[in-house]
Amino acid sequence: MSIYILFLTAIAAPITIVLLLFLIPLYQDLSYRFQVWRQRSHVGSPPTFYSLPFGIPVFTRILKRLLKEKTLMPFFETLWHHRKAATFRQQVFGQFGIWTIDPENIKTVLSTNFKDYSFGNRNGAFAPLLGDGIFTLDGQGWKHSRAMLRPQFTRQQIAQLDSIERNVTTLISILKESPGQVRDIQALFFQLTIDTATEFLFGESVQTLSGGNPKIVHALEFGKAFNAAQAVLAKRIRLNSFYNALNPREFQDWCKTCKSFIESYVQMTLDKQQQNKNKNQDLSQGHSYVFLTELAKETNDPKVLRDQALNILLAGRDTTASLLAWIFYNLAIHPKVFARLRKEILDQFGTSPSTLSFESLKQCTYLRYVINETLRLYPLVPVNGRCAIRDTYLPHGGVNPADPDNYIGSKPVFVPKGTVVGYFVYVLHRDPHYWGADADEFRPERWAKHRENAHPWDYLPFNGGPRICLGQQFALTEAGYVTVRLLQEFSEIRGGDTLPVPPKLESQLTMSVYGGVPVALV
Repeated sequence: MSIYILFLTAIAAPITIVLLLFLIPLYQDLSYRFQVWRQRSHVGSPPTFYSLPFGIPVFTRILKRLLKEKTLMPFFETLWHHRKAATFRQQVFGQFGIWTIDPENIKTVLSTNFKDYSFGNRNGAFAPLLGDGIFTLDGQGWKHSRAMLRPQFTRQQIAQLDSIERNVTTLISILKESPGQVRDIQALFFQLTIDTATEFLFGESVQTLSGGNPKIVHALEFGKAFNAAQAVLAKRIRLNSFYNALNPREFQDWCKTCKSFIESYVQMTLDKQQQNKNKNQDLSQGHSYVFLTELAKETNDPKVLRDQALNILLAGRDTTASLLAWIFYNLAIHPKVFARLRKEILDQFGTSPSTLSFESLKQCTYLRYVINETLRLYPLVPVNGRCAIRDTYLPHGGVNPADPDNYIGSKPVFVPKGTVVGYFVYVLHRDPHYWGADADEFRPERWAKHRENAHPWDYLPFNGGPRICLGQQFALTEAGYVTVRLLQEFSEIRGGDTLPVPPKLESQLTMSVYGGVPVALV
């Protein structure tokens, strides 16, 4: 009898698990369809795609493309091609989400119905590294962080190019030490942008290009640890509510390294604050607004200062470095674009940095086209999402029985509380409906003409709505300035024929070139 009971117990657990893997998604799906049925007079159900059991098969495909093949974004592009709908419901790892590339739906999530959405699991998933900051907080915490950052990115602040020039001069010297030698220019750009970002945001450069600032703990180790920790964060957020299942020891060590690095800056700022209080002096540095200095006037809580500083450094370093890497990847594999851009730069600026300014960079038309086209094909944040905090609606995506083949979906879509709406900028930027039959081609000249089906929200390299990137002008100015200075100094870029086409993508919190950009500037 006891053996029989043991046998039943042994098979009961796996049977229960299997049943739950099917019954939970079934309940979720039927519940959603019932709510849509009750509102059928004014909403429609989007196409729904299952991945049984429990959304695990599509999840494993995503992981394979992300981790092994480095082709996750092309996979999503192919997915939309097969789905034949701009908006649909997709089952992934136990949950149904709504995925969209419809500009009107994206506008609704990010702007029109902004208050209906939050970051969902992002704060918990990112907490081990980023804590509470502008990229993890919602509500009043986010508003306060943004208000503190806004003065850092005024035109007056961004137009001060001396810091960028000092660091670019160091980069140029490194490249000239071994002329014609193939080097990973992406790695150098990540060093460059952390040097400029720390000086711009914290008041003192970490000086990674010149051997490291001895006053900063882990000055040379930070970049590698920050990249590795972000890779884990990208995996954690894809686990939805199960993000805490991924917390390996090495990840904890990388987070500690990053926090120690930032804590050096925090302590330096607090020490200066105390010294100046003792002397009855203001803590400002000249006439420049330094984010960490100003934040220290509001709080001396080291954790608050550290979290906010780590959050903004993520944007200040990673986005600009990735943009520069993609620019030079494209210039390397398109020599005619390189030649035309260099000619315009020399015609407009000559070979001296003295002619460069915030205003003159904006007037360099073809440079602007090259940057725009780079951001179109390789958006720095290719996928994003928001979680509905109340029952709400998207304007498009519901199938109308009278027009079942409508790609956009002519009826509104019901979005229940707790549903994640994912918007895929990478796929939108390559949609032939908005960008033409050559949407997958790098062609800067397309920006010279008006597009027939253009939509105000079909190009989102820096997000949109109230949470649009505060630092976009800083990133564009730095990327433009660095590109001009390098093309003033170097007449040729070699190695384009050895770069993979199409490239493999390193999709973490931002998207960079997997394997780097090994080229030689001559």
